[in-house]
Amino acid sequence: MASVLQLIIFVLTLSLLAQISHSLQYVPRTLLSPQEGDDPGDPLILTPYVVSGDVDKAKSLSQVNGIGSFPSYSGYFTVDDKNNGNMFFWFFPSQDGAADAPVALWLQGGPGGSSMFGLFVENGPLAVDANGKMYERKVTWNQHYHMLYIDNPVGTGFSFTNSSAGLSTNEEQVADNLYNALVQFFLIFSEYLKNPFYITGESYAGKYIPALGYKIHISNPGALVQINLVGLALGDALIDPEHIVPGYADLLYNIGMADINESTFIKSCTDKAVGYIQNKQFKDAFDVFDTLLNGDIYPYPTYFYNVTGTTNYFNYLLLKAPADFNYFYQFLNAESTRKAIHVGNTKFNDGGTDVEIALINDIMDTQVDNFVTLLENYKILLYNGQLDIIVGAPLTENFMQQLKWSGQSDYLNSAKTVWRLNGTTVGYVRQVGGTFQQVVIRNAGHILPYDQPEVALAMLQNFVNLQPNN
Repeated sequence: MASVLQLIIFVLTLSLLAQISHSLQYVPRTLLSPQEGDDPGDPLILTPYVVSGDVDKAKSLSQVNGIGSFPSYSGYFTVDDKNNGNMFFWFFPSQDGAADAPVALWLQGGPGGSSMFGLFVENGPLAVDANGKMYERKVTWNQHYHMLYIDNPVGTGFSFTNSSAGLSTNEEQVADNLYNALVQFFLIFSEYLKNPFYITGESYAGKYIPALGYKIHISNPGALVQINLVGLALGDALIDPEHIVPGYADLLYNIGMADINESTFIKSCTDKAVGYIQNKQFKDAFDVFDTLLNGDIYPYPTYFYNVTGTTNYFNYLLLKAPADFNYFYQFLNAESTRKAIHVGNTKFNDGGTDVEIALINDIMDTQVDNFVTLLENYKILLYNGQLDIIVGAPLTENFMQQLKWSGQSDYLNSAKTVWRLNGTTVGYVRQVGGTFQQVVIRNAGHILPYDQPEVALAMLQNFVNLQPNN
């Protein structure tokens, strides 16, 4: 294995060396509010060690100390030398000690949402209380899977660039950077290279996941580092806005949040957005979507807020987001945490608009072609929380009903089954062969693993254990 690894590193050196020759000269820094003289240092860039072949040192340096009772590793991979683009990762080997367990990459949505949200709020092994104190989560995907969290795209979370030109403007760029980071990850953690690899995430990651999956799919045949992609799990996924956005009028009317007149107006807006999408006027389509519902760039109040009185389109039973969605920021910003996870004084951006504005012409575009290619070649899980609005279960159903793929007839004729866990009805499942599952989880919204952690973990286990043609 060592000789193969050395060969891979030698080949990659030729391309990577040029990419990182200037990358350490600039590190964006933001002062914390620490005691005078405190300094959490500089971010740990691992790419030079990958290029030099010193992967053992890279692994040793990336080890996180003092956080959790289990091992973890974190640091940065340079993915864009020209603009000093560096991606932050945090990796947790499986807690059950199974070396051959699948590796699951988690990608947050947004665009511009940090995967630290998924780690601390949804499915990671760590959580934070109201006092900013970290504790270990009892139900976590890390119980059975090696979990890899990457702040994506560059400019999100702790991932950084020193130029707006380093922000991705389309999914090809997003996928290229993620793929670059993954190759470097598997060079350092080569013992996991042959493990089954799953790409997971939610919301706008419905764009990232198909883009990255397709990048791996087309790159693997000629790659020295072949990633063992087995499946993809997409939650509340904005894969194809053209066939998702039109469902808002009926959804809001049928759950009693819009009356007939409001529903008619919403339909007129979504019809306009679809027209823009079909004409590839994606910025215009986004403006309609943002004014109507999203409210990321358009200042509040949106039309959705005006007619419903709530800002929470992630769970229609709640008026606002739970307070503990924000607890982890205090912990992440502590000097001791920054030192331990090797981010130094790097600015943390979660939910900022820079990344979203850079991708403004991508948001209403589609990933349907890449998604279909992946449907034909890998296991796919599409899941929704029953209480979600922004990518609600009926919207995913609308998308799948019209999707052209080899399993379309089987899908349209498949029966939904009631899923019971420990004797309790927790959701509904539609399955095609042993490669596709569509799941709706009861009493859960957009942030499904937060709302129903045990059910979400069981859902993932069922999917991972799914065998083709069973």
